[in-house]
Order: sequence, then structure tokens, then C-alpha cells
Amino acid sequence: MPIMRFIKSAIFKPLWVVLPAGCATGGGGSNAQVLPSAAPQFSLTSMDGKKVSISDFSDKVVVIDFWATWCVPCRQELPHLQALAADQGLVSKGLVILAIDEQDNSSDIRSFLQQFHYTFTVLRDTDAAVARSYSVTSLPTTIVVGRDGKIQTVITPQTADSAHQLDGAITRALQ
Repeated sequence: MPIMRFIKSAIFKPLWVVLPAGCATGGGGSNAQVLPSAAPQFSLTSMDGKKVSISDFSDKVVVIDFWATWCVPCRQELPHLQALAADQGLVSKGLVILAIDEQDNSSDIRSFLQQFHYTFTVLRDTDAAVARSYSVTSLPTTIVVGRDGKIQTVITPQTADSAHQLDGAITRALQ
């Protein structure tokens, strides 16, 4: 019997230790993490050549989405981001959508945005400094920053429930 106890311990105990570490804060196996910390400041150039800083949106709820044109899960979430950006009710309440691309060249991004009729603000993070400051390790990563300038929610990786989680995070942040 001691050998069986050793095998169970060697096989199952490490899994027990690893699984909770991968669970998102906020419970239920959710992929939405709540991190009430100050959002790192940044200033990047938009696709239309304007400097955009997160500080430009004080007292707004800012959704920051890190994405790339070649990323399949990114492509799946972008229509929802476009719908949020186009929702005048949400915009009038203070919602801002910023999509940050670090990996594609400007002409590929422009072509992609035109092809799919995306009008939300796209910023280039050419040296990935902003992605690093937000601890982005995978694409897409969606971050909700509250009116107080603090990160309210981080959603990664994307799942079938991600749009619902994002909508809930936005609703809470706009209250």
C-alpha cells in the first residue's frame, strides 16, 4: 500500500497544487480576473496619427484590448468590441474602447480595419512596452479600467463566455 500512496501523491498532489494557481480570482473557474490596481500610464500613436494617452480618459471607463490581425480568438472578439464602441448609450455613459496592436505593421492593420469596418481606436505598441506594463502574456487580453483609473477586470484567455464577462465588467464599472 505505501507504493500506492506514493503514486497517488506523486500524480495527484502536484495537479492539486497547480490547478488553483491557474484559477482566476473572482471564483467559479472564470477567466475574468479582478485586479484593483492603478492602470499603468501610456501614450501611443493611433492609426490616424494622433497621440493617445490613457490619462486622456480620466473619469471614463476604458476597455483596453491587446490583439493582432493574425490572432484567431482576437478576430472572434473584435465584432463585440465594435458593437460596444458603436453603442451610443454606452459611449454617452463614458465608455471608451482602445485596441492595442504590437505585432502588425500599419498597412496590415489599416487593411484589416477597412475590410471588417472596425471604427474603434487602434493604437500601435511597436516596442510592446505597454503590453509588458500591463503584464500581457497572451492575445487577446482585455482589460477594463474604471473611472478611478484602476484596473477592474482582466479577461484572458478568451472563451465563449468572454463577451458576457466583458459586458458585466463594463456594467459594473459604469455604475
